[in-house]
Amino acid sequence: MSLDSIEDKINLLYLIDSNKEVRLLKYLDVEIWPVLRMQIGNKLWKDNNIEVKKQRKTNVFSVIQSYGNYFKYFFKDRYNNQKISKADVLVISSSVYRNTMIDGKFIHRIADPIILHHQNKGDNVVHFEFSGSREIYKTPRFLSSVFIQPLCKTSQIAARLLYVFFLFTPDFKLVKNKISEIYAKNNVSAILPNKLLMDIIYLRVLSIVYTPFVRYINPKRAYVIPYYCYEGYAFVRSCKRLGIPVYDVQHGVQGKYHYAYSKWHQSPGDSYSVFPDGFVVNNKKDKELLESLLPFCKIELFENGLKNILRNSKSYENEKIKLKELLPSGRNKLVLITLQKGRGFPEIYKQLINNSAELSVYWLIRFHPAMTDEKNEITNVLRQIPNDKIDIKVANELTLLSLLDSVDMHITEFSTVAFEAAAEGIKSIVVHKTGLKYYEAEITSGLIIYSEDIKVITSEISDFTSIEK
Repeated sequence: MSLDSIEDKINLLYLIDSNKEVRLLKYLDVEIWPVLRMQIGNKLWKDNNIEVKKQRKTNVFSVIQSYGNYFKYFFKDRYNNQKISKADVLVISSSVYRNTMIDGKFIHRIADPIILHHQNKGDNVVHFEFSGSREIYKTPRFLSSVFIQPLCKTSQIAARLLYVFFLFTPDFKLVKNKISEIYAKNNVSAILPNKLLMDIIYLRVLSIVYTPFVRYINPKRAYVIPYYCYEGYAFVRSCKRLGIPVYDVQHGVQGKYHYAYSKWHQSPGDSYSVFPDGFVVNNKKDKELLESLLPFCKIELFENGLKNILRNSKSYENEKIKLKELLPSGRNKLVLITLQKGRGFPEIYKQLINNSAELSVYWLIRFHPAMTDEKNEITNVLRQIPNDKIDIKVANELTLLSLLDSVDMHITEFSTVAFEAAAEGIKSIVVHKTGLKYYEAEITSGLIIYSEDIKVITSEISDFTSIEK
């Protein structure tokens, strides 16, 4: 099967998914396919132009460092440490989305609006927050939460010890061979079978660790952000086994070309213990789309109130003033480039900036929130570009809303910022074939422009008439 297009890749996943034996494959009573599907998808979609560093290994030093980070930020932001108690709603999220600062505090841009919504209804909410392999802590927090990274790290250590024991068991060897057969039959490769099974052990252990906490809190419903990471899978499994409905909350592009949401052979919510019962999306278009892709899952609309929170904050006007002070006098265009995780700084951006000398453009380069390992490498690349009208400092310090309220144009490969820019009346140009598929309807309607031709992009910028902000 050809894998030249994004349709070919998603169809390959669907082909594998259609095999009943693959869907029924389990290890330690955990379904393998939903996890393996994401790993194969990650490999198929990753046509990186730089090498992304591997995740940090769990060793003695990393364990000491992890607990050290936890205690450091636990005490540093002690007044925002939430107590675990009975609650109506339980939220678990990755700290990577706590990347927007309001009045000197970091707001979790996905979880906090949901939490405020429920609190305004009179619901008690508990928020579990894991920092992931990169140990990301952003403090002080806008709303309180429970740092659970020690639970995750301890579970990782336990999983590694159990892995040594399970490695030589017949079940481990059987499932390992089955995974290798899936790779060989479909001419794909992804995570090594041994590594996948060690991660499944971690998932299983963490699910066991979560369960008494979830049972004690006893929420009426739960949210996970996102579901497709091991901390998310384990949480979904714990909730579903306790009969608590759990929903994934939209945090980026979804739709027919996202392998976490599209082309499932049967209803994954009913078939897999690690797949959510439903999904919360932030616009009607995505609600209708997911309803068509996942007809047996409940899809709810929640219009994220983050914009109102930001615009009512004291720091909002200060940010706009700061951005104006950044600009050189007499500038004509202010263009925002939003980068993608795992994509580095693509060659097309270098060419575009190098060919912009006559455009009087000031470039704002904004990193993806999860680009932890790539920042230094990209910064070094930008230093080699002979253009003094490039900013990465203010572009990443300010909220996205403040930037969109001030820029003239937005350029990206396929970031969901294109949607957010459109909502603010800002024209976006997508410069990658994946973006062509993600924003097919918007491109057809003229709301978003697609081009990978430097001359065309340059012409669009040149012809664009700046609207006074």
